[in-house]
Amino acid sequence: MNIDYLDKKINTEDPEEVLLTILLGSKKYSAEIFNMISEQHFERPVFREIFKICKSEYLKDEKIIELQAFKNYKEYSEVIYNLTFNYISGATYKYWCLLLQKLYEERTITETKLRLENVKTIEEYQSIINDTNNKIKKQETRVIEINDNVLSDFINDYYNGFESVKSYFPSVDKITGGFYPGESIIIGARPSMGKTAFGLNIARMAAKEGKNVAIWSGEMKANLLINRLVCAEGGIDSSKVRSRELTSNQLDEFAHVFNNKIKPLPLIIIDKPSIKLSELKLKLIQCKKNKGLDLVIIDYLALMKSDNNHKDPYQEVSEISRELKIMAGELDVPVITFCQLSRNVETRQNKRPFLSDLRESGHIEQDADIVMFLYRDEYYNPDTVKKNIIEVLIPKQRNGETGMCELYFDKTFQRIRN
Repeated sequence: MNIDYLDKKINTEDPEEVLLTILLGSKKYSAEIFNMISEQHFERPVFREIFKICKSEYLKDEKIIELQAFKNYKEYSEVIYNLTFNYISGATYKYWCLLLQKLYEERTITETKLRLENVKTIEEYQSIINDTNNKIKKQETRVIEINDNVLSDFINDYYNGFESVKSYFPSVDKITGGFYPGESIIIGARPSMGKTAFGLNIARMAAKEGKNVAIWSGEMKANLLINRLVCAEGGIDSSKVRSRELTSNQLDEFAHVFNNKIKPLPLIIIDKPSIKLSELKLKLIQCKKNKGLDLVIIDYLALMKSDNNHKDPYQEVSEISRELKIMAGELDVPVITFCQLSRNVETRQNKRPFLSDLRESGHIEQDADIVMFLYRDEYYNPDTVKKNIIEVLIPKQRNGETGMCELYFDKTFQRIRN
């Protein structure tokens, strides 16, 4: 397990270098990179030339680009040699392409402002504006080629099992089929419904299956999350941990479970309660580069900050929701985000959540691929026959069925099971 305090930031001052490393190192993404960007997006002339060479070599016979392709370009040999030491995971190439597009757009606008300073006629002014608009629009064009590779990839996935991260609750996975790369999964609930326990159970079980899982919580510090993980794994009373009532034998057991079962797991806890989404995204890119990344869990949406600091909470949540969906696609992992539901739930006789309970919270519902709600009847009705039962309601699934299932919630150990 790795607790990351965000004391290092990924270097974004020279994205050309990172992107070209992807281009040279992760060969299978070359075609899509060529669709997303061109040499004009690079500020440094040397990178423009190297990019043009790469594209030229690729277009000759659409084979993968090898470093040997540069043997006839000795003037770039030192630059190419240095690039090979900065390889980054190919799965993040879209992020760097989009960043290059954004920087190119900013440079174009700055250049336009300088050109407009010396304008003397309306015709000249309009010509400069049109030229700028054409440059910016040109970078938005992408061509996706549909060929036999699409079908062969599907057949391969079909027979080998579509790649997904399971919830490890069979009744949930029967409905969803698991969580797929690029999906944004929203899990909503009122307080005390078991959101954090639900998320940590998924994280713990996924990590035990060898999945690299990153967790950010705006509610709980890393040590509290770890306490819950240890209690769930070892069957240790979590209330006694908080009240410091463990016996010496129980303390020994706690230490044993932590050292032998939790610490070795490929879990990363990003321990920074207040964080902007862009900062979190860069940290996750770094995680993917260094150790790989299969699943992201965010607890919870309203505690995260957007980069634009909207005064209107509706706009703030809408922007974060949209960016989370984009981030899932860029990182090519499922992103599970928890969110609190409005108090409107409390005013109804039936307090099970509906999709309409999300509609006052920005565009969460429309951005999400899957929406789940957690509900415990025991919280509202102490005499219910459904004691220790969490209902998992799935009212939206973009690519599958909706439904409901029930799980057992053992609050003593913060453990959820079928």
